[in-house]
Amino acid sequence: MTIFTTESTVHDVVAAGMNMGAEHLLEQLDCAAPTTEQWERTLDCGTVRVRIRVEVEPTGLTAEQAVAAVIAEDENEAPEVRAAARLLMASGEGSEVARQVLADTGPWPLP
Repeated sequence: MTIFTTESTVHDVVAAGMNMGAEHLLEQLDCAAPTTEQWERTLDCGTVRVRIRVEVEPTGLTAEQAVAAVIAEDENEAPEVRAAARLLMASGEGSEVARQVLADTGPWPLP
């Protein structure tokens, strides 16, 4: 938990708020259906005005490819698992074999 005091700067407060907001968005939007939207909000805080703008845009990845991208970059995964994830991301020949490798090593297919 972040505790702010009279010594806290605007930077400290805004940075903490942005980090908390980003974490919350990540939890709530993980593998959500892609859309393109944006929101803007201005907060008048007396001595400062804070403008917040959020833009949401599709990455072009399927939910399966997005999870495979995380696995492919995880240095704690076995090399063959990372290779299978990269193959699945490419969505080409061998995708079924890659799915089987991933299924043998963890919670795959996706729920």
